[in-house]
This record gives sequence, structure tokens and C-alpha cells, in this order.
Amino acid sequence: MLLGTGVHRNGAARARSRRSSGRHETGPLAIWLWHGLRALDVPIDCIHARHVAAALSLQVNKTDVNDAFGIAQVVRSGWYRPVAIKSLQSCRIRALLSARSELVAIRTTLYNQVRGLLKTFGVVLAAGKGGTFERAVLTRYPADPLIRSAIDAASGLACCGRAQAEARFAASTSRAFP
Repeated sequence: MLLGTGVHRNGAARARSRRSSGRHETGPLAIWLWHGLRALDVPIDCIHARHVAAALSLQVNKTDVNDAFGIAQVVRSGWYRPVAIKSLQSCRIRALLSARSELVAIRTTLYNQVRGLLKTFGVVLAAGKGGTFERAVLTRYPADPLIRSAIDAASGLACCGRAQAEARFAASTSRAFP
């Protein structure tokens, strides 16, 4: 053991390199933080929060100070494996796909709302979406002007929202993937 360092001779170089870099736990901002620090040429590792929680579970007093001390102990001892961080490009693709998925779910909800409104007045629509659905709604309207305005509002959101969303999605994908 090297005097005063608490490090064995064969692990001295590894311990020095680990001390010169930073560590942080996984979390909502971990990807952004990791890429930001890497852009500044700061060597950084990301530690999985569950691994740290397992190491800290033996603590008697759970305070921020004790947690920070425990995390520092985990880093000093090397009882962790760095977590692989996704690229920003893969996060951009995921954001685009999840936004599209959410818009499809919203459109489906609007279609189902219109179906439910019409069903209350005895109009049962056949399966369909897009233009087929819109034509079926327009041909099977009830005569009540109040109900027509409610259905117009909901189906207008569905059809106009679909056209605008498709146009924006096409524009964003052409910018994202030239």
C-alpha cells in the first residue's frame, strides 16, 4: 500500500485516472449533462442510480450529506460500472418518434370522441380512419345544430390537426435527416 494514499501499488495509476474525472448518477438530465461535459473535454462517467442506491441502502441516517459521502465512497472504491450513454442523435430520433406516437394517440382519442357523440344519437360508424372516417361523419350527421357544432369542432380538430401535424412532421424530419 502506498503510504498516505490508501491505494495499492498495482491500482495506483487507475486510482489517479479515476480521481481526475467526474461522476454523476443517471437521471432525467444525465444525457444532456454527460454530452455537455464531454464537449468541454471533461472526462465523465455516469453511474446507474440503482447501483448507488444498493450501496447506500446500508446507511443508518439517510441525509443528503451522508448520501454524498456514500457516493464518494463508491467512486473511490471503484464499486461501479460506467453506464453507456445514448447519443444525442438517437435521443433526437426517439423524441421525434414519441411525439408522433402521442399525436396518433390524440387523433385516435378525437375519433373515438366523435364516435361516442354520434352513438348517443343512434349513429354507429363503420371502422375507418382519415378520409373514410371524415366522409362517414359528414354523411351521417344528426339534424341537431348544437350536436353538429360539437362534432364539427371535434372532427375539425382531428382532420385539420392531422393535416397540420403531417406537414410539420414532414418538415421536421427533412431538417433532422437531410
